[in-house]
Amino acid sequence: MISIPPTILRGLLSLLGKKSIADRLLSSLAVDDRMTRNVLGWSPAFSVEDGLKQTVNWYQTIKAKN
Repeated sequence: MISIPPTILRGLLSLLGKKSIADRLLSSLAVDDRMTRNVLGWSPAFSVEDGLKQTVNWYQTIKAKN
């Protein structure tokens, strides 16, 4: 495995006519799970915001013990 800076990889793939591949590889991943939630009838136990708050509280508790 070798490390290739994203700008170089994007340039090389663009030169090869593979710009769409570069866009998929180097862009942020975004997932729309609405259909899955609807089909399965599932919803998360808590929101992202609540999950982050819980994580921060847990981390602060751990750090306070050390």
